[in-house]
Amino acid sequence: MFPSDVTEINELVSFAKRDGTVYYFNGPMPVFSHPETDRASFRMFTSQLVINDNCTQAQIVRAFGISAISMKRYVKQYRQGGAAGFFKGRAARQPRVLTPAVLQKAQELMQQGHGRQQVAQELGIKSDTLRKAIQAGRIVAPIKKK
Repeated sequence: MFPSDVTEINELVSFAKRDGTVYYFNGPMPVFSHPETDRASFRMFTSQLVINDNCTQAQIVRAFGISAISMKRYVKQYRQGGAAGFFKGRAARQPRVLTPAVLQKAQELMQQGHGRQQVAQELGIKSDTLRKAIQAGRIVAPIKKK
């Protein structure tokens, strides 16, 4: 029932790798494909097979040689975020201490001639945090005259 060059996952589902592309079959009919390097599509489709009761997690693990815990994570991710959850970018971390308002106030104080220690103390932040912001160019420290 399957094409000759496929690897059977179970009696209904199989896959084949051809020219850098992975093809999935339900019986003799192709149902999905993705490039071998597309990990997000692999994770999404294999977890979808499990969610829809087309395969068990153990069958996917055996067929592709991945770890059982990885498969469990993919299925959990699919249940929580759906198919789109595999293709979302990671959320950017927001500043905890040096918010835009704090950066602006620190810049004002530095321009008024206050030292780094004094500015940090007044804003209630660590001196090293302020030093790193200056080194990164987020705050411009006035040049000291000798």
